[in-house]
Amino acid sequence: MTEQQTVLIDDLQLISNQFPCGDILWEILSFCNDFTFIVMNCALVSKQWYHVILERCKLSLTCNSDQKLKGKFLERVSNFTVKKNEEGNLFNCQIFECLKNLTRIDISDNEISDERVKHFGNLTHLTNLVINCNDIGVEGAKCLCQLNQLTRLNIGNNSLETEGAKYISELKNLTKLDIARNCIGDRGAQFITEMKQLTSLNLNRNGIEYLGAKFISEMYQLTSLDISNNDIGSEGAKQISKLDQLTKLYIYDNNIGDEGAMHISEMKQLTNLDISRNDIDSEGAKSICELYQLTNLNICSNYIGETGAKHISEMNNLTILEIGSNEIGSEGAYHISRMHQLTRLMIFANDIGEKGAKHVSEMKQLTKLDIYDNNIGDEGTIHISEMKQLTYLDVSANNIGHEGAEYIRKLNRLTFLNVHYNSFSDSESELIEKELMKD
Repeated sequence: MTEQQTVLIDDLQLISNQFPCGDILWEILSFCNDFTFIVMNCALVSKQWYHVILERCKLSLTCNSDQKLKGKFLERVSNFTVKKNEEGNLFNCQIFECLKNLTRIDISDNEISDERVKHFGNLTHLTNLVINCNDIGVEGAKCLCQLNQLTRLNIGNNSLETEGAKYISELKNLTKLDIARNCIGDRGAQFITEMKQLTSLNLNRNGIEYLGAKFISEMYQLTSLDISNNDIGSEGAKQISKLDQLTKLYIYDNNIGDEGAMHISEMKQLTNLDISRNDIDSEGAKSICELYQLTNLNICSNYIGETGAKHISEMNNLTILEIGSNEIGSEGAYHISRMHQLTRLMIFANDIGEKGAKHVSEMKQLTKLDIYDNNIGDEGTIHISEMKQLTYLDVSANNIGHEGAEYIRKLNRLTFLNVHYNSFSDSESELIEKELMKD
């Protein structure tokens, strides 16, 4: 038990002696929900504490094994997280049948199969389930669709396919659904559109094409949509642009091109947009710059060039910009450096060189900078070292030598630093990183 926790218990004892009412004690204990601390310390203070905790407290528990999970206090657990067991031991899901008051479970990446998911069926208070990265198929989805009280479900990276999506669509109280990487296809997307209460939907990497995008375009209640890593094309983007209530759209790697970017530019309500890896050039960037309300834009891995960077620099509400791998060069870096409202900039792999680094170094409002693979060398690093306000810096793969390394050491506010793949050894890279991030 820490010194702070000891002081807390002493204070609680004093308060409970002065105010013996169980209601007051419960109000105080409700500010701490850590299972181990409450059960192993607070419950031992007195009978009154014991009974208040046993009868009224809602506790959180994190474990990586079902061993030692016994006792009456398990009934008070409402938030339960099961970490992956590195020894390969499967968690005994039968334990959930004893945890009647659970409202949230995170059991991601635990080899949960259709057979094991059956033990979730009686959790009538469960509203939030995180069960991604497991082995759940159609039968498992059939079991989960009985949890009618769920409002949030993350079942990404399983094996639902189309029929599994049909069962998931029966969860009519869900407002947030992550069903990424499940190969549901266009037909599965059609089933999901029946979930009229959803406001947030993740369909990343599901083999969805134009027809699926057309189905999704009917979900007018959505405010956040991730349809990345599919193949909806420019016509699919046109369908998605009908969702005029969306504020967050992640549509990267969908082969939408400049025409698709033009359709997306009609979504004037967007504040967050990820349109990376979509074969967009300067014309597409010109369309995107019409989204004046955007505060967060990722347009990485396209072909917007210097001209496209100039268009993007006109977006005066952006605070976060990811423009890496776009062939913008030093002149493009100059245009971006005029964006004085930016606090985070990812401008990696753009061949901006020492001249571009000098332009970027003038952005005194930046706190996070990712400038790796830009051949800035020692001279460019000297310019970057003038950005004393930085807390995050990635200057890896930049042909930086020992002189540049000494200048990097002057950035004493960094909480993250990557200087690997430069002209000094990995051991020296690690030494510099440890020196600057030791606090």
